[in-house]
Amino acid sequence: MQKRLITIIEASEYLGVSVNTLYSWVSQKKIDYVKIGRLTKF
Repeated sequence: MQKRLITIIEASEYLGVSVNTLYSWVSQKKIDYVKIGRLTKF
């Protein structure tokens, strides 16, 4: 089974937190993420 990367908006809806909170977690390295160019995926 292939894992699918999701956008920051999809992740915020799934986790029930704001997009700003996710960006904060990314900068603090509290959540795993992948950078594809300028895009942040989870």
